[in-house]
Amino acid sequence: DGVAMPHSRPEEGVIKKGMSLLKVKNGVDFYQTEKKVYLFFTLAAEDADSHQDAIADLADALGDDDLLKKIIEENLTEEEILNLFN
Repeated sequence: DGVAMPHSRPEEGVIKKGMSLLKVKNGVDFYQTEKKVYLFFTLAAEDADSHQDAIADLADALGDDDLLKKIIEENLTEEEILNLFN
């Protein structure tokens, strides 16, 4: 809840793998859900397999409700957010 993971593959223009985070303070309404999305983890996959580990690690972290709540609700710096994932 509160998280979306848009992604792209090489056939859509990806040159190298990457991940970014966009935090939307007031959230975004989507017609498919009843809850707002506050965090967008954007993934770029350079091939069919290399991003699988990153997705698995991210999914593990996002399974932590306290971590998600902290990122969504607190005014954390970029460095503080990165440190939560290390």
